Amino acid sequence: MPSLSHRRWRHTGRRRARARASRSRERITTMGDRLPPRVDAFSGEALRDGAWLARQVSDTRRRWRFREDRAAGTLWWYSASATLTAPGPRMLLADGTAPNPALAQLDCTLTPYGHLGSARSAGWVSGPDEYRRALVPAFAAIIGALARASGAPEPSLWAIASDSLANQALQAGVDAGRCADACVLARRLTCPPLVPARFVDVVPHPSAPHPSAPLAMDGAARVSVRPADPASPPPAGGLRIVRRSSCCLLFQAPGQGKCVSCPRRSPGERAAALGGWFAGS
Repeated sequence: MPSLSHRRWRHTGRRRARARASRSRERITTMGDRLPPRVDAFSGEALRDGAWLARQVSDTRRRWRFREDRAAGTLWWYSASATLTAPGPRMLLADGTAPNPALAQLDCTLTPYGHLGSARSAGWVSGPDEYRRALVPAFAAIIGALARASGAPEPSLWAIASDSLANQALQAGVDAGRCADACVLARRLTCPPLVPARFVDVVPHPSAPHPSAPLAMDGAARVSVRPADPASPPPAGGLRIVRRSSCCLLFQAPGQGKCVSCPRRSPGERAAALGGWFAGS
């Protein structure tokens, strides 16, 4: 039978855990930037409105000087999906709860640049499965309307949403020192129609020079890029990143290039870019 002192410690630990969970909810109250209430906030239901989305696509196309709506809609969703998924994986990893992502629960704001700046939820969900069950219909409504408004293919928009979830989960895991737990969570959240989250480990070659040394002629020679087991921690000295299934299409805007891990890069080009990124990280 546990001693009185053990029972007292256990009850105190539970109270402390509840207090930490409460503080976590106080810290992460928005799906995006933490902002005070604003008079220009709008219901999350607008995110499924075709006319409203068409205006966002037109604005993004004008700002970035895209040639077509498809690229503008894709880039807008790349940013919006990152905002919508920002606190969910982080809070699920911390205490098993998350803001309810159902559109009717959200009050949203835009940034001065037309991006989705924040999305406050009025409710909570418990556990990864409940979060996913609320998130998928919300994303389905947005993606269907955005595809019609911009011409962007729905599978591409689902892939972007999946990569956003994976990135947010991975960053939460890195911050908490729980990378493997976060990657497993990402896999659990990204069930069809979302694309299963994938990760790779970028590790230095044993013969590679110190990262602070000048970059070699072939950046790919500095690193090895290996498929990652989500349930295992990254190897010592390595960095885990999302193996992207999607492209934001920013490179189609004048003066812009491809992201380091862009899936539209050739494998050799991507490895070289990752080598340069790894050296500077």
